[in-house]
Amino acid sequence: ARVAREKVETDLDVEREGRLADADKAKAAAAAASKVARELEEELARVKAELAKVQAELASQVSDFEKTSASSFDAVKSLKNQIASLGDTLGSERKDRQGERDTAEKNLSELQKKANAARDVASAA
Repeated sequence: ARVAREKVETDLDVEREGRLADADKAKAAAAAASKVARELEEELARVKAELAKVQAELASQVSDFEKTSASSFDAVKSLKNQIASLGDTLGSERKDRQGERDTAEKNLSELQKKANAARDVASAA
């Protein structure tokens, strides 16, 4: 009976250690997902800043062309279309980054739930 009890205790210890290792892996994965989400937010901020610079420059060019001559109307129209296109690009980029961030946050949440469940199981064992 004592040998059987010791075997059961050893098996439980091994299982508990495995669950704790799984919980640690889940925590590490959650931290990595969180880091990815932060990096995506930083990249989106850089893209927005760059686009703002380009839009400001294009707006300045449009202004200069409008002041120069009425004959530059076609060039001004083209630049305005480029600005609108860049705005559309920013909107699309923002939507893409938001989708990536949402996915990363969802994955992070799922990993945290798994880590908590694994910790609870390991603690209960």
